[in-house]
Amino acid sequence: MSSGVIVNLILALVIRAPMKQMWNMINSLQILTFMPSLTIQIPTNMRVCLLSIKEVANLSLIPQSLTDTIVKWVSGIKESSESLNTFTLIAIAAAAVAAGMLIIGLLYFIAKQFPK
Repeated sequence: MSSGVIVNLILALVIRAPMKQMWNMINSLQILTFMPSLTIQIPTNMRVCLLSIKEVANLSLIPQSLTDTIVKWVSGIKESSESLNTFTLIAIAAAAVAAGMLIIGLLYFIAKQFPK
């Protein structure tokens, strides 16, 4: 839920998107993610789709093992002898934030170049 609030804030500040649409999307996403938890009969194909939507809503698109492998590769840590320390994790997080800000800046620039 906090990621939805952060995305909403970023859209409100950078892109000036209407907040009502964002809250409607978050409310719909909440309903869809909790639907498999209800004790009602849901067809199997719909249950699979709802569980896929739940994975997307939880931002678990990339498996954890692949994420760990990428982090170890980027940071240069060997598989057996060393482990991730706090400094390495902070550096990787800072790089990810910088990349995100760059992407947001590029999207803002493109939006200004091609108005509707």
